[in-house]
Amino acid sequence: MASQSLGAFLSSITTLPLFSCLVLSCLVLSCLVLSCLVLSCLVLSCLVLSCLVLSCLVLNRLEL
Repeated sequence: MASQSLGAFLSSITTLPLFSCLVLSCLVLSCLVLSCLVLSCLVLSCLVLSCLVLSCLVLNRLEL
């Protein structure tokens, strides 16, 4: 009985780091995905801004 509980304890000790490693890697992955989304949003807003600036320039040229 004691050896059985010891074995269960040992197996729980060995599976715990694996589980925490999986959770950590999932967190890192989600952080990477989040930062990629933020980056793409920034790029998109930069594109929209440059389009606005271009259209403003074109409008100014047309008025002149």
